[in-house]
Amino acid sequence: MHPFNQDFCSHLEYRLSASFKYSTDDRVKVFGCDGINHEPYPIEQLSIRSITNTKKISTKSWIGKDGQDIYEMTIYFSEHTIDCLNEGKLINTIPEESDTNWWDIDIDQQTIDIYLK
Repeated sequence: MHPFNQDFCSHLEYRLSASFKYSTDDRVKVFGCDGINHEPYPIEQLSIRSITNTKKISTKSWIGKDGQDIYEMTIYFSEHTIDCLNEGKLINTIPEESDTNWWDIDIDQQTIDIYLK
């Protein structure tokens, strides 16, 4: 099974929802994440070769006050993250919820960037 899977996306979803509460933006403090698509399009993004070359996966997520607004999510991989991916330990690269420097959300454009550790 690929490490970028439903289990990983569920962990990321819960950690992200918890981290929003620490935001300095009052609009984001009340946000939640109600899902992250673990089957990005195109699916070829999940190949180790693609991740190693682009260092990212783009997918959809459901975020907002009610968790139902569709956001374009880009998940960025560091060299360490790629090593963990190859070892099947991708979940270990999700930062702590109290740290808000690992995500960058644009409410107007409905995009969010995630930086795994």
